[in-house]
Amino acid sequence: MKSFPHDSVEHDRLYSSEDFRSYFSPFVSNGVFANPTNSCMAYPQSGMVVAVKPGKCFINGCVGTSLGQDTVTLDFSTSNYSRYDLITLRLDFTERDIHVNVIKGTPAITPVYPSMVRNSNIYDIAIAVIKIDPNTYIIGQSNITDLRFNKYYCGIVANIIGTLDTTDLFSQYNAVFNSIIESLGESDHITINTEDLLAMQIARRNRMVINSNINTI
Repeated sequence: MKSFPHDSVEHDRLYSSEDFRSYFSPFVSNGVFANPTNSCMAYPQSGMVVAVKPGKCFINGCVGTSLGQDTVTLDFSTSNYSRYDLITLRLDFTERDIHVNVIKGTPAITPVYPSMVRNSNIYDIAIAVIKIDPNTYIIGQSNITDLRFNKYYCGIVANIIGTLDTTDLFSQYNAVFNSIIESLGESDHITINTEDLLAMQIARRNRMVINSNINTI
């Protein structure tokens, strides 16, 4: 059985970075930290340049910190078809760092997201996907889909138990809200019970959070 840590006597207990990563990994799951809410959010800077807001991430026992100075430049479209590019935070054991990376997609009639790299040397978490349409020379906010809340691509570091999977949370609240609103005609009057009112309040608060995040970009 292997245990950690212990006092070193005449250098008989020397620990590597792998020992520390192995120690922290069971307690903290992969993803970006939730505070601030726009932690490591990708946003358009200028032209084909995408920047990443300040924040922290945790990947397989390693902590990465964005100071708000990380940018990547995407390639112009040279095809008649659209493509998707992934913006990832890449843990690279060869380079011994975590850095912002672009995984370029393949143009197609029906384009798909490119695959992340996840092996013993490199591990990606994707914070955003950018749609590059034909003749795209400027990246706008409408081209960017935030993947930070998607557990498969990234996820939010919630606590020592695991990540907070919010992939379908927003859509579920909005669906409840929209179904209630659609049931109201111009002259209709319906009785909203306590459960419906609570669902509307949650959906409204959720929309306010989304709008607040958008406004911070």
